[in-house]
Amino acid sequence: MIWALGQDIVDGTQPLLEAVGRSMQPLLAVKKKDREHPRRFRLANNYPNPFNADTNIPFYLPARTNIRIDIFDISGQLLNTLLNARLDAGWHKVRFNAMGYSTGIYCARIRAGDEVRLLKLTYVK
Repeated sequence: MIWALGQDIVDGTQPLLEAVGRSMQPLLAVKKKDREHPRRFRLANNYPNPFNADTNIPFYLPARTNIRIDIFDISGQLLNTLLNARLDAGWHKVRFNAMGYSTGIYCARIRAGDEVRLLKLTYVK
């Protein structure tokens, strides 16, 4: 889940999710068997999380796909685009370095083809 100022709902709304414009889909653990050759786009949890300085965002593409990874702050403001490229099929990981950012909660929005997923990133100094 993503928390706004440490809570799921603020005054009956979810400001970060509304700013990003997508509903949250919970992430499930990826079975080792599925992790080897999934048949569709997969997003694994970032690691480490919480993190100090940088974290890795792993994902799987079943075919050559356009992918974009954006980082947002808690208010929904776009801070950085980590990746905007066409990648081959297979497992990939992108590193997010948060040096220069304040301690707090960030959101990574991952667009792979027609699929969009969100990750909650917790940065601690």
